[in-house]
Amino acid sequence: MAGYNQTREGWKRGWVLLFVVGVFAARSQSRPAADGRSGTDGPEFAMAKLTDLSLWDQTFLKLYRYRQARWSKPACAKPLREARVALVSTAGLHLPSQKPFDEARKGGDPSYRWLPNDLAVQDLEIAHRSQAFSREGIQLDRNLCFPLDRLRELVREGIVGGLSHRHLSWMGSITAPGRLLSQTAPEAAAGLQQDGVDVALLIPV
Repeated sequence: MAGYNQTREGWKRGWVLLFVVGVFAARSQSRPAADGRSGTDGPEFAMAKLTDLSLWDQTFLKLYRYRQARWSKPACAKPLREARVALVSTAGLHLPSQKPFDEARKGGDPSYRWLPNDLAVQDLEIAHRSQAFSREGIQLDRNLCFPLDRLRELVREGIVGGLSHRHLSWMGSITAPGRLLSQTAPEAAAGLQQDGVDVALLIPV
């Protein structure tokens, strides 16, 4: 999604992409999980190293020809306390009632799923083709890859203005992004614009 924002006009109209690490990680550690346990009571997880991956994954990540694009200057955005925010996750999340992402599709599944704002975060299921990351943390707390509960808290505290009635889910690890850039990303961007979203909060997985 970020690459699309850099290269297509549809993403230049007032979009702000926020890469979140600190605030939501801190809140996840200090808030009870869905089963009532504190975020600090569970097992400790360390950041993975490249050498922790399989030899195939290490070689792929070192040799993959990542696309580059020039950053576009976004339009002025509203202050967060006045903004309508939508989540955009690449964790391959979907509702039990939705079709899972196609993990076997060569080059990656470029489709997306709309997720309603009133969902229970722990009900989300994961369909992601990449084996290059551990799922242990997000299995315990989906907020690590889709921090909707944390955003709800920020709305109640007046830090964020409000949330969109729906959010976006993609499956990452799309190594052949042609259809993503030409079709599904523009569709999703148009949907966010129609929803009056001011800030798209990207959670890359």
